Amino acid sequence: LVHPTMDGNEITIIPLIQEICDLNGIHFEIKKLRTKFNVVFKFGMQPADWGHLILASGDVPKSLKGPKLSFGHIDEPFIQKQEIMQVVMSRLAEARSKLRMLQITGTPEPEHMNWGFDIVDKEFEDSPDRFITTVSAREVAEYLAPGYIEEMERSLPPEQVQVFVDGKYRNLSQGKVYEPFDREKNVKHLEVKDFGLDTEVVLGFDFNVNQMSAVLLFINGRMKRQMREYRIRGRSNTQEICQMIILHLRAEKIIGETGWTKWKKSLIVTGDAAGKAKSTKSNKSDYEIIVKEFDDAGVHINLYVPDSNPAIRDRVNYVNMQFANESFIVNDECRITIRDRELVSWKLGADGFSIDKSKAELTHLSDAADYSVWNTQQMTSDEDKDEGKIWVELRGR
Repeated sequence: LVHPTMDGNEITIIPLIQEICDLNGIHFEIKKLRTKFNVVFKFGMQPADWGHLILASGDVPKSLKGPKLSFGHIDEPFIQKQEIMQVVMSRLAEARSKLRMLQITGTPEPEHMNWGFDIVDKEFEDSPDRFITTVSAREVAEYLAPGYIEEMERSLPPEQVQVFVDGKYRNLSQGKVYEPFDREKNVKHLEVKDFGLDTEVVLGFDFNVNQMSAVLLFINGRMKRQMREYRIRGRSNTQEICQMIILHLRAEKIIGETGWTKWKKSLIVTGDAAGKAKSTKSNKSDYEIIVKEFDDAGVHINLYVPDSNPAIRDRVNYVNMQFANESFIVNDECRITIRDRELVSWKLGADGFSIDKSKAELTHLSDAADYSVWNTQQMTSDEDKDEGKIWVELRGR
């Protein structure tokens, strides 16, 4: 059993073991080791009948290596290093084990999490790979102090009740970036077949070596709908994600055999202006690579990328306005993007507020979508405004 700290083992886990053993008449002994505790459950007279529970902490992941284990349990894994889960899983090698599995438990608090966002955004799963369940404190109220849940509901804001009582994951940090975003209003199930001839297809990129990301938007007048999200975790490059996207677009018949979109137009490509720069590892910029990959695949594209990105506050405010007036909808299949919209937060730095980029799992897909919405705003501006409407047909196909 791995707890985040050794102090936690002594203050929380060992007293709990003592309580359970006392209630059930189990004789036990606790041996203090240098970096661990070994709890010996004396179920019988002979050592062969005894059980051993190793209590360790996540302070030093390498210290977890060593014995073959029959079962593993990590408490509050997402505030610890992901390496800990990998180490414990590698030790679950005891051939005589009757229940060889890894169990993880904890309360999901996104602002403190280092990983695992793809796990906590599912309240239930029962697949060959894993089982996920969410247990509300309401289901175990008989084991809590009388009136505990009612006290929590009176003293905490609703979103904190959802986290600490019902086990749901919510952004509890101060300064949610996409405050107007609401699953009820801005998330819907979308099908390609439901779009008509006025559909423009926009592919937007955000360039990061370890989280290569892109989104696919369908634009119909003022309405913007994010249909797909593309992400390659781990080290990747622009060429790889382009090849993946092209395969997907053709498989879904969004791009036809002649290279035009399903609606007989070119694919609009845009995104992070940083992709215009050439890197020290390549003579080509990201956008030059994109143009070549789509050209080699026979896909007609129309590239538009400004010379610089907008100020963060400007593009966030603009996107938030689209969420508020419900002119920007996200397909419910874009699960990682939805997570971004709910969890991305501001942080205060020396130059004022900026988006918190400390968690590698977050921000990249929302950034890609933001750039796409911002860079195509002339196509979607309201014709009642002073600047008028710029009709997309003028760009040709």
